[in-house]
Amino acid sequence: MTLAFADGNLEHNRNGNKTMFICIMETYRHVGHGFAYHNTQTKYRAAERSRTEPNGRGMTTTAGSDRMIVIHRSEKFVILTITIQLADHSNCCSVWLESAWWLVPDAEQLRTVGSVPVDGSHGDCMALWVARGENGFDHNINRGLSMVIYITDNGINGQQWLFVVGTLRFEEAKRRELERLAEEERRKEHERMLEALRVAEEEEQARQAEAARREAERLAEEARRKEEELRKAARAEVEKRAKEAKDAIEAARQAELAMYRDRAAADSKRLIQAADEENATEVFTLLKNPFIDMNHYDTLHETALTKVARKGNTEICRLLLDRNTDPNHHNADGDTPLILASMNGHACTARLLIAQSADTNRQNMNGESALTLSVRFGHTQCARLLLGQGANPNHITKAGETPLTLAAAGELTEVTRLLLSQGANMNYQKTDDGSTPLIQVAITGKTDHASLILDMPEVNEYLLDADDKTAEREAGLAGNREIVKMIQARHNFNPLLCAAVRGNYDGAKKLLDEGADVNRREQHGWTPLHGAVRFAHLDLVKLFLAHPDIDTSIMTSKDFLGVTLKTTALEVAEDWCKGPILQLIQEHNNKRKILAIDWLKEEDEDTPLAIRM
Repeated sequence: MTLAFADGNLEHNRNGNKTMFICIMETYRHVGHGFAYHNTQTKYRAAERSRTEPNGRGMTTTAGSDRMIVIHRSEKFVILTITIQLADHSNCCSVWLESAWWLVPDAEQLRTVGSVPVDGSHGDCMALWVARGENGFDHNINRGLSMVIYITDNGINGQQWLFVVGTLRFEEAKRRELERLAEEERRKEHERMLEALRVAEEEEQARQAEAARREAERLAEEARRKEEELRKAARAEVEKRAKEAKDAIEAARQAELAMYRDRAAADSKRLIQAADEENATEVFTLLKNPFIDMNHYDTLHETALTKVARKGNTEICRLLLDRNTDPNHHNADGDTPLILASMNGHACTARLLIAQSADTNRQNMNGESALTLSVRFGHTQCARLLLGQGANPNHITKAGETPLTLAAAGELTEVTRLLLSQGANMNYQKTDDGSTPLIQVAITGKTDHASLILDMPEVNEYLLDADDKTAEREAGLAGNREIVKMIQARHNFNPLLCAAVRGNYDGAKKLLDEGADVNRREQHGWTPLHGAVRFAHLDLVKLFLAHPDIDTSIMTSKDFLGVTLKTTALEVAEDWCKGPILQLIQEHNNKRKILAIDWLKEEDEDTPLAIRM
């Protein structure tokens, strides 16, 4: 017999399952034995046997002209079972068809999984299992599937069994595949639509975002433009108000300047008065006037600066100098601010003036400089400041005074030391009386001054004043014996010799009366007698020769010019004087010879002196 499968006859049962119609073609008699046959619309169970599908549904058959067997098929699987029963008492067979298409997910393709040969002793089943690949029947739909069932002749009862060939075309699978493809296409189309919608939505969102961004930019630009306009307007308003304020300030300043210009002359006079009164507040107020004359002076040619310099007000002095007041302006007496500050001992004010280029050597009408006046009035600090700033230590006043002579007369030891260290001339003689600093010290009796001056190698203690007085003599006359000793100790200075050289008879007589040594020699061996003879002072020669201790035999080692010359007073007289002085010395020597001979006779001895004479 032949088992054939109908092509594409599909319908649905009342349970919604898909139904496949299988056509059984009769080739032998009694084929289909055991089945009940009814009309095509009535479903019955098999008469002799019923089978239960794995899903629990009973197999049903439908009788008809073409003897179709209807097999329910689930959505998940279908099992097709062909059952052939052979009976010994009849030449017939019963064919049972039950569902069996098993879905095997792991299989790669449709394949036959088993077949069982049929013998004649009993009913046997040949099961044909058809599996599908991972994608089920869909994978092979287009190729179709042939299912061949072989029922061979086993020689039982002399029956010859033919092949049973079943052919299945998967029209349902094709339809389902087409549906699946259509569904897939619909799904893909749906996905494409969704994607298109998504893209469109994204594009719309992007467009909206771009529009929002552009709108935000537009709004920001508009806000910036408005802000810039507001800023420009505010700036213009500020500039306008600033210009108005500037114009108002300028107008007020011009009015103030006009007021100051009108008050300049009066303020200049008031400035001198305020400076004289040391009213710093008023001075500060008056200096606000830019037209004030800082160098305005009164009838005595006094300016505000000369007023405060005399008083030593450094604060007001600085205010005036900051306004370019002339630091070298002088009053009617020729005194500059520096001279006035120095003579009054205002060292701080003097320092400030010097820093503003005040002339340290400017002199007044009496020829006195700032240093001269600071020494005269005993302001040591000012004198030190001026000497450190280049003041001339040898400046001579119209009275012939120098800072050193004033320091010596004023007993200013520190100033004397400063002047000597700055190169002051200790041998300078005043023009009016010829006194030197050493003579001034000898008169005052200041031993420390005398020591300072005598320690200077350039000092000349032989200088005489207008009255032919030396420093030693002045010291002696003033009773300053300590200074006399200091002067005498330096180079063996002999005041009696000095008096003899100058022909000062009274001085020499007073010195002798006070016990001066008539034979005292200076460093070159000269005695007072040598000096009197050399300069031809006859009265002094008589005075010295009349002295009981006079020794005419003393010899010099050098003359006054420093030339080596050994000579006695008699020999000096022979060279320079002759006349009465020579005669006096000779007579004196002759008397001394007679006295010496008489003395030798009395002693009855010979001495070198007696032999020489």
